[in-house]
Order: sequence, then C-alpha cells, then structure tokens
Amino acid sequence: QKVRLMHALIRFHIKKHAHWDIVADGEPINQEDLVMTHLSFSFVVLQGLRKIGVSIAKEEAKAYLHLWKVISYLMGVEEDLLTDVEIDC
Repeated sequence: QKVRLMHALIRFHIKKHAHWDIVADGEPINQEDLVMTHLSFSFVVLQGLRKIGVSIAKEEAKAYLHLWKVISYLMGVEEDLLTDVEIDC
C-alpha cells in the first residue's frame, strides 16, 4: 500500500505541476518501475521456486513467462523492453 500511495502521489504531482498532456501521453508511469514489476513476478518467481526445490517443466515455465509478458504489455510496459529469455527449470 505504501508503494501504491507513493506512485499515486508522484503521478498527482506530475499531472499538477509538470506540463503533462494526459490525452496525448496517457498516465505518467515509469518504464523502469514497470519492468522491475515484470521481472519480479515472472523470472524472480520461477528462480525462487527452483531454489526451494520445486520442479517446473520447461513448457510450463515458458507459458508462465509468456503470461507475464502479456500482463506486462497490458500494464503499459513498452514492447521492446519485453524480451524472450529462456530459463532453465
């Protein structure tokens, strides 16, 4: 909740004090933050599961990564920042 509040306050101040055109540019969202969220919920989860001994089939891992790639795209991550990377499970 603290992070969400912080992001909301930053967006509020950008829209109020910066010359931000919401119609043309959409909501101000930091791409680095979105990419870190993408990595945290995709690759980091798979690596964490592997570390604790959970066996994940390669096809399941690929499907999971693809799901988060789609979710991240819908969240607004720029497409060129969403790479296809193989992960060993």
